[in-house]
Amino acid sequence: MLDTNNQILIKYFKHIKDLKNGIDDYISKYNYQRYHSSIEYQKPMKYILGI
Repeated sequence: MLDTNNQILIKYFKHIKDLKNGIDDYISKYNYQRYHSSIEYQKPMKYILGI
């Protein structure tokens, strides 16, 4: 779904609905599961919500 520059490969998707779901999944993983070095290796939503 993503190339080496973290850009979405639109040709990977056959339908717009699949593309939207893929983007939603990526944003969810990026904000809720991935640790970010710029905020002391915390997950963004936990950092923002102070959890």
